[in-house]
Order: sequence, then C-alpha cells, then structure tokens
Amino acid sequence: MIVSRHTNASYDVSYLDLLLHGSSGKADELVFTLDRAQAIAQANANIRHWSEPGVVEYPELAFLRDFRAFVEDEQLARPYDHIADVGIPPPFHGPLLPNGTEVVEFARRRGVAIGEWAVDVPTRARQIAAMTRSLLATEISKSLRLARADQSAGRFGPALARALRVQVFDPDDGFAAEIVSEAAAAVSDRLPAIEAPWLDQVDAVDGWLRLQEAELLARCVAALDPDPSTQLLEIGSYKGRSTVAIGLALRSLGSPMTLTTVDPHTPYMFGDGADTYESLTRALAENGITDLVKPLRARSTEVNLDGVTLSFAFLDGMHEAAAVQADYRHVAPHLAPGAILAFHDCMYNFPGVIATVQDLLLHEGYELIGFAGQLVVLRTPAGT
Repeated sequence: MIVSRHTNASYDVSYLDLLLHGSSGKADELVFTLDRAQAIAQANANIRHWSEPGVVEYPELAFLRDFRAFVEDEQLARPYDHIADVGIPPPFHGPLLPNGTEVVEFARRRGVAIGEWAVDVPTRARQIAAMTRSLLATEISKSLRLARADQSAGRFGPALARALRVQVFDPDDGFAAEIVSEAAAAVSDRLPAIEAPWLDQVDAVDGWLRLQEAELLARCVAALDPDPSTQLLEIGSYKGRSTVAIGLALRSLGSPMTLTTVDPHTPYMFGDGADTYESLTRALAENGITDLVKPLRARSTEVNLDGVTLSFAFLDGMHEAAAVQADYRHVAPHLAPGAILAFHDCMYNFPGVIATVQDLLLHEGYELIGFAGQLVVLRTPAGT
C-alpha cells in the first residue's frame, strides 16, 4: 500500500512496482506524491494478475525471486540484504535503468518459465517506464530551472545539488551535466593547491577512488588548521586506497593530526569477496603511515565519538539512504565549526548519497568547496 502525502488516500502497489522504483523494501513506510501513486495504482488495475489488493500471487513471487537473481548476476543493482520477512525477495537499492528494459528483457528470456501472465510483463514495464518519465519531466524541468537560477546567482552548492538530483532521474541529461561541470569549476580554487608526488603510491592500492579524488582529499587535509586536539575520520576504508591518500597527505604536510578509519572489513560484494582488514593494514605499513592512522574494525555507528572533535570527516560507507543518513547523524554532533565533510560516490546510481548532500546544501547551510569525479566536499556552517 502506498499512502499519498496530500490526501492520505491509499493505493495498492505491487512488489514489482516497489522493485522498479528502488524502494527500501518496507511498503507501509513509503510515501509517494498523489499523481504517481494514482498512476501506479491505475497501471495495476489495467493489467490482469496485478490488481487484487494486498495479495502477492505465486507467479509474481516466483518472478521476483528469479528477477532478483538476474539483477545480481548481471550486477545491475545492489539488492538490500537486511530484509528477510515473509519470504518476499527484497527490492534493490536505487533505480535500475531508467527505461525499464531490464524487466522487459528478463521477461523475454524467461517467458515460458514464468507462466501465461508473462505476456503482460513487457507491456506493464513499458507503461510504468512511460508513466515515470512523464511524471518526472515536470520535476526535472523545475529542478533545472532552479539550478540555473542558483548558478547565475553564485549559489553553486544548491545548483550542484539540484543538477545531481536530476541525474538520478535522467543520467544522460546534458543540461544537468553542464551545471555539475560549471559548479565544480566555480569552486575549484576554494581548497589550497598542493604538490602530490605520492599519487602513484595511492594508485598501487586496490579500490575505486580516482586519482583526481585522491588529490582533492589531500587538498582537504591541507586546508585544515594543524590542531592536534581535533581528529580526522574516515568511514569506509575497504583496502585503504583513500586511507593512504589521506595519510600520505598528513605525512607530507607534517601535520600533527591523525586519522581514524572505520570499516567492518567483512567480505564486500563489489570486491573480491575477501576480508579486507589485512589488506588495509598492509597498505598502511607499506606506505609508512601506520603511526598516523588508527584502523577500527567496526560499523560506523558502533564507534564511540564522545569527547572527539572532528575537523574532517570522509563518508564512504554503505550508500543506501538510511545508511548515509545514519553515518552523517553519527558524526555531525562532533564536527567543529567550519569542519570539512566529504562524501564519495555522489552520483546518479547512488541516490541515497545525493539525497543527503542535497539536504545539506539546500537546507542546512553547508557550503560547497570542492567536487571532482564522484567526490563532493562541503564545509560545515560556522555555527555547527
């Protein structure tokens, strides 16, 4: 059931809808706009086998289970792994491809196996995709108009936030890409330039951080007051690529500060399936920064930050919206006024990261001071 925020009316929405729209997997907590809820409900009513209220039919359940396996095998999206109630396959983090072709292609491949109703699945997927594009067209247009106005007024943070949100809806939107590029260029001098001859050492460490992002992290370190009473925090280290970048920046600048890096180091689905703690500690030792980095094997919110003042925090943990928000809420009370806060993977296929960044830039008074690749850097308000 989907509840409209405008009328409190409820609409019956199938689990396939929730999967297509990248829900959190908890249907009773979802809130959609009135038009979208009505449109989805109407699409359900117009296609047989999907209109009975409150029922997940066996053919649909089998289809979802098989489709989940297909998405995982093709690495199209990351499934939620914390939902295991009533045998319903959980939906996926973030949207799939924007035109719904994954469902169409899967139904085509498995048409015989999933039963007589399969003939309607391609039609249904196309209807949902067309409805989504129509409904989002208005929001995309409005967001781009506001982003342009922000850009013209020198409000580069809000402009970037709105453009990134548009890219969640349409990754190929040329106007949004142009705004992102212009905003990044406009703030390119807000952090000090540095020499980083050690980037080759970073490049030798496994991971996804781009070298331009590693350099931006080093520039963040260079912008900090060398105050040993404050600390640096990293959430999500994997095998240590970004950790090494920050540690080598501290070493080259002669900073008296240290970095704490937090990661459970359990086998990571996008990595090689191995425990990564040993890889991290080896990377620290090989780069001579063991004395500057304190690795904690834990989940981010398990770390006690009482009495800690952070001048810099880098959030690169789980990317689901709830996880990003939990990481931010955990560190926010400990950020010094004017501290630097960085987020990695701020891109269209991680809408949870973009949602948090957007809220900070549009509503919480954070300032955009750097953007490169998929790394966005903010400065906390002076009174935070």
